[in-house]
Amino acid sequence: MSEFVKTIDPALDAEIQLQFQQAAAALAEIPAPIEKSLCDPQARAKITTAQDQILRAHDTFAQRILPLFQQ
Repeated sequence: MSEFVKTIDPALDAEIQLQFQQAAAALAEIPAPIEKSLCDPQARAKITTAQDQILRAHDTFAQRILPLFQQ
């Protein structure tokens, strides 16, 4: 999929790749096991950051990449 997007819009491909990396890094910051962290108020900021990063990547994908496949 990345190769397809890259041929149409290399900057968009780089942007979504960076957003995926940022989301993965934010998820990795949540202390394991996640089942306990979900109820831990001290982990709330890291969970919120991960959620925000995932939503950002989702929005970019839904609004700017998916339409490339629907043409």
